[in-house]
Amino acid sequence: WNRKSRRRAARKMADPSIEEIDDVEEDELYADETLLERLEGLKEMFPDRVRSVVSRSTGLATSGTALAIQLVRGAVWVLSTSAILLLVPVMLEAEEDQMRGQQEAEYLQKQQQHHLLMSGPDGQGTLPHPPAPGTLGMPPPVPR
Repeated sequence: WNRKSRRRAARKMADPSIEEIDDVEEDELYADETLLERLEGLKEMFPDRVRSVVSRSTGLATSGTALAIQLVRGAVWVLSTSAILLLVPVMLEAEEDQMRGQQEAEYLQKQQQHHLLMSGPDGQGTLPHPPAPGTLGMPPPVPR
């Protein structure tokens, strides 16, 4: 409470005939008061012991939270760097093996195709002959 409100409360207690403070005066009373003065007034409402317990509890909570954040940050750093150092080479090797398997499959497929082309339709080792003109929907060549 600031001095005006204390005086007004004291006058009110001394003379019960004083009527309630009307809204306009109350607004003026609070308009003069700063936030710091209001906090100072709250300080007077609570005993020193309560304030010191709340202050210590707040300090412990703040320092505990800061410590927890530091520990979590360190753990995240250790886990992320360990994952990078241990898992990335394994992933690269797995990808390389997969690519090697695809290349082998392509090579085998090309060999089979080559073998089929070399064996021919009659199983003899000759290449198949191209279709004769006029077959397979192709028109015969026009003489000139």
